Amino acid sequence: MVPAILAVAPGERLIVKEFVKGPTLSSVIDGILKGSFNGMGQVSAYAGLMAKVHQAGLALGDAKASNVVISPDGLYLTDLEQSVRGGDMAWDVAEFLYYTAKLSTREEAMKYVARAFLQSYVTSGSREILERARGPKYYRPFQPFVIPGMAKMLQGLMSEFSRSWK
Repeated sequence: MVPAILAVAPGERLIVKEFVKGPTLSSVIDGILKGSFNGMGQVSAYAGLMAKVHQAGLALGDAKASNVVISPDGLYLTDLEQSVRGGDMAWDVAEFLYYTAKLSTREEAMKYVARAFLQSYVTSGSREILERARGPKYYRPFQPFVIPGMAKMLQGLMSEFSRSWK
């Protein structure tokens, strides 16, 4: 689900979209990283949704959790301006994981989030995408913001899930 486009003003480079009420997935994950483990279902649901989008041959382009709104109707994907057919799907996975872990020192909580995400992703997604997402090309942009131990843990989990679901 995506917010409906209500108006477009090309001259002003403006798109007006429907307001979708609900918390963002990033706010739910922030709670998880601070010790509240409510919301893991939404993390898993987003991973499953991302895998389905990838199966359809699309990449989100900006897969951060802040671009997902949790409504009573389900998950809404927002900020799809960078979405492209045949795009870099490994970037979507890497961006979600590394951006979620940025500036965090809560490795065990992040491990819990990453496991839920990866476990759900591999049920419909591609192990090759996970294998690519763990590569240095995808980590480098986040290197200044993700502590090395956290990055190593995430790369290890991506490797584990890419191998265990062959």
